[in-house]
Amino acid sequence: MKQAETLSIAIIAGTRPEIIKVAPVYLACKAEKLWNTTLILTGQHRDLVNPFLDVFGITPELDLELRHTNSQVGEILGKMIAALTVELSKLRPNLVLVQGDTSSALAGALAAFYLKIPVGHIEAGLRTNDFSSPFPEEMNRVLISKIAILHFAPTKRALDNLKSEGISRSLYLTGNTGVDALLLVKNNLPKYKLGPEVEKLLARNEKFILTTFHRRENQEDFFPQFLELISLVSQKTGIKIVIRVHLSPNVSDTIRDRFSNQENILLLPPVDYPSLIALMSRCEVIISDSGGIQEEAPSLDKHIFIARTSTERPEVIESGYGELLDLRSPTDGAQRIVEFLSSARTVHTSPNPFGDGTASAQIVKAIVEYWRQAYQ
Repeated sequence: MKQAETLSIAIIAGTRPEIIKVAPVYLACKAEKLWNTTLILTGQHRDLVNPFLDVFGITPELDLELRHTNSQVGEILGKMIAALTVELSKLRPNLVLVQGDTSSALAGALAAFYLKIPVGHIEAGLRTNDFSSPFPEEMNRVLISKIAILHFAPTKRALDNLKSEGISRSLYLTGNTGVDALLLVKNNLPKYKLGPEVEKLLARNEKFILTTFHRRENQEDFFPQFLELISLVSQKTGIKIVIRVHLSPNVSDTIRDRFSNQENILLLPPVDYPSLIALMSRCEVIISDSGGIQEEAPSLDKHIFIARTSTERPEVIESGYGELLDLRSPTDGAQRIVEFLSSARTVHTSPNPFGDGTASAQIVKAIVEYWRQAYQ
């Protein structure tokens, strides 16, 4: 293998979920000391990522400082490809790592491809087989799979999805790096200072349901139904509903107009990662359209109602930790949640379908193996 100083990796991230999932990979790469590692922020979620970087003690080597408030998807993607092409041309890394299915991930993969730089894809192989759900993420991850030469699949199903598409080389079953990140924080939760509203809520030791809502296709197709669902669940259960309100004005303004004066509903701004883990650990159940929370719930032994028409993580349903919640019928959805909360719930006995917290170490091992073959 070439001398260590001649090898380098660029890791690209721009959203809050990406920071969470690349953080343990970045830290593992840094600890390995076999190559130089550069974390590049695109700025896709510029105002959200800094607190999450602080949680993991990470200072990015490069920040493009792009801002995309309410921009169209194509505009966001174009700006990032242009900026990343400039920076990758200067760095000339031996490998670019992207994570998941965001615009930042696709932009990073495309910029690297155009510069003939190999790409590794963290969390490869997730599929709904419906390009409209989630939108545009399903298309993003399919395109990234066509570009990448290293595929780090979080589950066997994801691995099989890639094989079914004719991808047969450099496939690695690693588990999900989100589990690594969650366990890093969960195991050290007492040392973090939680948000004041979260501290106050937890100190009261009352039951609550945790809710998040943000997906683009849900905003367009099911926002009124989601609001009705929350109202019905609040009325039927009498349990406090805690809504972590997304920063998007389309979401936050509407939710605040509907629920700000309701005693049994607590609206929280986007909270830091330790606070989110504390909330998930203490809640009765989770209602969310988030992809990451579908993976985090099993690690905390929590049941999640997935507020989407489909999921690229069917493992959470098969393991018994989650179920799809059809927003087309808020009444039926609310009744199902009431039934679940009224049932005799037992501790799940199925193993976590998303891994054991060693995904980052396995990814680093795979990269070392790849470079030994490429450069010997």
